[in-house]
Amino acid sequence: MKLNKLVINIVGAFFIFLTFFSSAAFSQTKLLMFEADGCYWCEVWHKEVGQVYEKSPEGKIAELQIVPLTNANQKQYDLNSRIVYSPTFVLVNNNKEISRIEGYPGADFFWGMLEKMIENIENTEPNS
Repeated sequence: MKLNKLVINIVGAFFIFLTFFSSAAFSQTKLLMFEADGCYWCEVWHKEVGQVYEKSPEGKIAELQIVPLTNANQKQYDLNSRIVYSPTFVLVNNNKEISRIEGYPGADFFWGMLEKMIENIENTEPNS
């Protein structure tokens, strides 16, 4: 019985540790969706992914922010290159680009690609 309580305490401590450090590493992480007015693929994304994004594990790590596709809006972020296509999804940490998806490849590919992008955050230094 004591062993069970010890295991429960260790597991609980591990999850608290993991939650604290994960939230610290991802606290400034956002998924920017650059979109143009009338963008057909943006509408498809909103129907297939957008409705569930905030409830997904990825949505809890990287808050979604919709950004109108203009040069002025792009200057707010430290991007690797200019955004041309709509939609373009840019994962940023502390407003610095980590990686991006240009266009919308469909729900299955989108989720898989986003998962890989989020894994890349662990390989970057905070505030870099």
